[in-house]
Amino acid sequence: MKFFLQKRTDISAANNIRSVLISVALALVAFSFVLLASGADPISAYKDIVMAAFGSVRGLSNTGIKMIPFLLCGLAFLVPRKAGLWNIGGVGQLHMGAVMSAWVAYSFPDLPAPLLIPLMIIAAFIGGGLLGGICGFLKAKWSANEVVTTMMFNYVAILLVNHLSAYPWRRGGGIAYPMTSEIVPAAWMPVIAGTRIHYTVVIGIVAAIIIFYWLRKTKTGYEIRTVGSNPQAAKYSGISSMKIILLTMFIGGGLAGLAGFGEVSGLQHSLRVNDFTPPDARYGFSGLIVAYLAGMNSLVLIISSFLFGGIITGGNTLQIIADLSSGITGLFQGLILIFVIGGQVLLRYKIKLKTGEP
Repeated sequence: MKFFLQKRTDISAANNIRSVLISVALALVAFSFVLLASGADPISAYKDIVMAAFGSVRGLSNTGIKMIPFLLCGLAFLVPRKAGLWNIGGVGQLHMGAVMSAWVAYSFPDLPAPLLIPLMIIAAFIGGGLLGGICGFLKAKWSANEVVTTMMFNYVAILLVNHLSAYPWRRGGGIAYPMTSEIVPAAWMPVIAGTRIHYTVVIGIVAAIIIFYWLRKTKTGYEIRTVGSNPQAAKYSGISSMKIILLTMFIGGGLAGLAGFGEVSGLQHSLRVNDFTPPDARYGFSGLIVAYLAGMNSLVLIISSFLFGGIITGGNTLQIIADLSSGITGLFQGLILIFVIGGQVLLRYKIKLKTGEP
């Protein structure tokens, strides 16, 4: 007697939404027990999270700032995933986008903003895209596991940022913390009036809308979905899997690279050691969570990234109000990830019991 998984063929959008909602509800219940064990009241804690994230202009501003990298890194995971690939390299691709956009700002400081900012955006997309594309090429050419290669390149890109911040690009003036010189004001992404939310959010929203229609209404989108759902059928139909793998990994990496541009141009205005992997957010890895929360729908991803940004913002406030450890927000993220992915597995597969001969 043994258990096995049988793939379902009747997955509806309503069931997908129901699965996500139930998974999040179970994660909230599980987190409530964690809060109780920590001496905090779950009802008050959830109320504090909502008010801190959405109850004021400052809270909405902080939520919006965190939404931007979540949205772009979520799209960076979603696009390759539609082709059956796992892009776990959002962290590294974000860092490479940050490096490339900073390099442009330092190399062409005299350019006016209407030229400099678009050039930084292009460089960031290419930088992140090449990092993803290399992993895609290794997958397409030699069947190298993209989970392994994308995660390995995460460390390469993070250490590159640390090296540039601590040595060749390090700011002078006796500053103890390793960081680069501030980019020129012409390279700063404008912000929405009265907030700190930079207009990279518009890039993310427009990208999500374009990807939604691209994947559903174009020939290339059909090929991507075919390769992802049935590689053998795609092969017999004459669809080039190498083209699809390279394309989706490059685009995914480029989108994460735009998140790095946003951090440099819209928020930090410099490179800093370990500054793009804050323990409360870990933008690149959290892109996987928001993508699954959205049911792998790029339009819904706009909403899920905003809500997830609110969770991070509220969680940071909760640490102070309830006197909780700094790891509480990461724990909440982990619970959401476990329950959402578990729900997706149960949505797509039936658990069957196979009995053999005695």
